[in-house]
Amino acid sequence: IIAFVFLLLFNGFYYDKDKNTEVTLTIPQLNSIELTKHIENEFKKHKDIDFIGGSLQTRTMVIRVDEKEFSKKNIENLLYKWGCEVSDYYYRKVYAIND
Repeated sequence: IIAFVFLLLFNGFYYDKDKNTEVTLTIPQLNSIELTKHIENEFKKHKDIDFIGGSLQTRTMVIRVDEKEFSKKNIENLLYKWGCEVSDYYYRKVYAIND
């Protein structure tokens, strides 16, 4: 959990202004490091998604997106490929420290 919090704090310093929203995805099927890596690699294939981090303990993943371009359907299709579904979405606006 400490590493997860550190990632969230660190990402406040590195920030793409177009990708102004963090989305925490709760994925009940997220139960192995291998599955986490596969999904992380899928996110990295999409230029409109920045993978931030994840936690097996809480079964969550955090991505940063441009809220104007974000599509739940795209996320659901990506996760379906790996036998996963999102049970909850949590959105948080990200602001640059020097804005």
